[in-house]
Amino acid sequence: MKKYILLFIFLTGCISQISTIEKEKCDIFVNRKDAIFSPEGSINPSDVAFSLNGEYFTRQLQPYNSGKIGIFSKNGQLLKEINTLGEEEENNDIKGIAWHPNSYVVGVIYHKNGYSDLRLFEVFNGELLRRIIVGNFYHYFVFDEKGEKIYLSVDGKKIEKINLRNTDFVINSGINLPWLNYGWDIGRNPWNKEHG
Repeated sequence: MKKYILLFIFLTGCISQISTIEKEKCDIFVNRKDAIFSPEGSINPSDVAFSLNGEYFTRQLQPYNSGKIGIFSKNGQLLKEINTLGEEEENNDIKGIAWHPNSYVVGVIYHKNGYSDLRLFEVFNGELLRRIIVGNFYHYFVFDEKGEKIYLSVDGKKIEKINLRNTDFVINSGINLPWLNYGWDIGRNPWNKEHG
């Protein structure tokens, strides 16, 4: 249940406009074990990305360019095969794979007609959780340490970010819960002491 609450929190909110950030002192794409990049144009089929909890890893499955990735236990047992392309989509080569820090979500990125298509999947059932279309051909992407942002780059140097949550919209939004019978649906009932 806890993982689904985390997934709900992760998926709430809206994406803010992509913004460019200054290159940080420590390059966020260097020595990443939780992601696979494609600086040469396509990811290396033998590369693997490890979940941050160390329990799982993922890699592209054969036939390559078919959009299939495998979720494996740390001992190498295939737990789930995820087809990251829709049934009617043409084959396409994956440009990147990255784990969310909660280790229950993995993302892949593709290039399409003038944009990148980022898709996030739940690792145990393979369900598509979110799809993000961003303009540019990105070869690098990772999540931040809290899973609230995605960092993207075409060349691994100029870094752009997407806010997944804690945007101004999310921070300034409350609950809008309509009521029909005040004191019964929501609120304190001053006329009936048995219900409040």
